[in-house]
Amino acid sequence: MKPGVLHRGIAVWLCFLIINLPVWAEANSAGQVTAVTTATSRNSRPVRLKEEVNWDDVLQTDRSGRTRVTLRNGSILALGSSSEIKVVKHDADSQQTVVQLNAGRVRSRVVSITKSGGRFEVQTPVATASVVGTDFYTEYVPASNTFRLICYSGVVQVTGSGTWAGHTQTVHAGQMVQVGANGFGAPQQTPNALQQDSIAQTTSESGDMVAGESHVLRTVLIGAAAAAAGVIIGLVTTGSGA
Repeated sequence: MKPGVLHRGIAVWLCFLIINLPVWAEANSAGQVTAVTTATSRNSRPVRLKEEVNWDDVLQTDRSGRTRVTLRNGSILALGSSSEIKVVKHDADSQQTVVQLNAGRVRSRVVSITKSGGRFEVQTPVATASVVGTDFYTEYVPASNTFRLICYSGVVQVTGSGTWAGHTQTVHAGQMVQVGANGFGAPQQTPNALQQDSIAQTTSESGDMVAGESHVLRTVLIGAAAAAAGVIIGLVTTGSGA
């Protein structure tokens, strides 16, 4: 093969890799932090407003921390204080989302799931909450290994895990269910005070910090890719001419 042809082939291949960097960067993006207070971390590092959240990221808050993540499909995760979640998966195209609640509390406002096989799950060691579009609160206390779910709207299917495997309950709007040392409870009406308290505990104290999804990183990468592609082509063309 002639050197000029080889150089052009390499240039095309490099340009393809560089230009597709933004696509690869977003392939595992789950969403973006749209509200945050101090004392919140992502993968053990302080989190910032508009920061991207990816698959397998772990978000933690301490006693004064709160944060909110807007997922790519528009669903919202509102994390309360002293809490930890892991965003295992969020595929907006197939409408499949899996979140692990390792401790504390999270409110999930889920957009309607219309695709076959779509799911939105909040998993804990005690039970898993599954929905196809609703608004609900999940709480898990590791010390007592207890689970609580409050359904604000829609319907939530609660399936037991570990000791409670095989147990299920359907929870409707205005109801709650608890799982723990006292058993796998049946749905019951949620006391108004408890419902309001659960909402307050997962509401960000920095509502004025809410912002829409940012594509600054993508724009920068695209600009850099275009510039790099131009440099590569120029160098290869110069080399071929020489």
